[in-house]
Amino acid sequence: MPALIHAPMKFAALAFVVASMAAPAAAQSGPAAPSVPQRGPAAVWNDQDYVNENPILSADLGYGDTGGFTAVWDRKANQLCYMITAPSVRDATGARIVSGGKAVVTLAAPSGGSSGACVPVTAAVAEAMVSKPGEYSVAVASAAYPEGAVAGVLHAWDGVDEVVATAGRG
Repeated sequence: MPALIHAPMKFAALAFVVASMAAPAAAQSGPAAPSVPQRGPAAVWNDQDYVNENPILSADLGYGDTGGFTAVWDRKANQLCYMITAPSVRDATGARIVSGGKAVVTLAAPSGGSSGACVPVTAAVAEAMVSKPGEYSVAVASAAYPEGAVAGVLHAWDGVDEVVATAGRG
């Protein structure tokens, strides 16, 4: 699993995605850090643990590139909320999550180096991505490379233990 310390761009994207999903609740009652870490994916922001029971997926895109993919599966809404950064792909024509050579989720092509949205996903596909992330990859296509100018294998985040350890607090 990727360590956050090696992926500051992905950590920022993760914090944005998790915060955007929690924004309506936070606006009503304000964010409160749990007193005891709970199970499920989490982000550490301003030394507070924000726990999100929705699974988090990520992938490094490219070899030594600053690109990445971070997503949260919103179980209640049956959607995958994601962000892609692919600054080296200037002419992106599409993006997708692939398994066995077939696209299982279509994503917005990065424009200006990034994209993000929430897309519908079936529970079966999302559960399979979370339980066997290594069988899935994210690819950003271009005119010159329609199968993927940059691509990376998915990783599922374990949550509190991994995030706290990589933040140096564990």
